[in-house]
Amino acid sequence: MIPKADGSQRELGIPTVTDRLIQQALLQVLQPLIDPTFSDHSYGFL
Repeated sequence: MIPKADGSQRELGIPTVTDRLIQQALLQVLQPLIDPTFSDHSYGFL
């Protein structure tokens, strides 16, 4: 548990190796499809 400033606590979620593998696989498939739809002048999230 991670303590918060207000005194309460929250759980710490660390993704498993399998979760990270699936996230990376989805990124590699979806990114080439979605990136062309963004503006060439949008630099908010690189």
